[in-house]
Amino acid sequence: MNLVILKGRLIQDPEMHELSNCELCVLKIGVMKDLSKEKIQEKIENGEYIYDIYTILVFNKYGQVLKDALKKGSNILVEGRLSKNKVEKNGKIYYNTSIVGKRITFLDKANDQTDLLERKEEFFEDDFQEVNPEEFGVVYNDSVNDSMPF
Repeated sequence: MNLVILKGRLIQDPEMHELSNCELCVLKIGVMKDLSKEKIQEKIENGEYIYDIYTILVFNKYGQVLKDALKKGSNILVEGRLSKNKVEKNGKIYYNTSIVGKRITFLDKANDQTDLLERKEEFFEDDFQEVNPEEFGVVYNDSVNDSMPF
């Protein structure tokens, strides 16, 4: 089973990209690490991050609805699946893992979602697919060679 559930806040406004066969909405979500209060304070004092950043990909009409409804700082719950991509650029191979969002739940005030609820029939739950990140200019710097054991 490939299931991911994350709760966090958007670290930037959603971005829409036109791909060759679909539209793509990219969400960047900051999820607080599971740390004790003492560890959080220690990391803050040392200038370390207490959040992990994840890339969420949402396709077509559902992505457009989310772009219209969300903004930097929006509190959301993401349900989706992991998607691993391999991109070759300038002779180097890059691997990236992102999350394909299947369902996004808004955790902010209910009255901020009225317009979205009125538009819910514009999109379908299965309106997502595979994507090549290179199509929208994304190259990841976690370069790994092909000798990976998995």
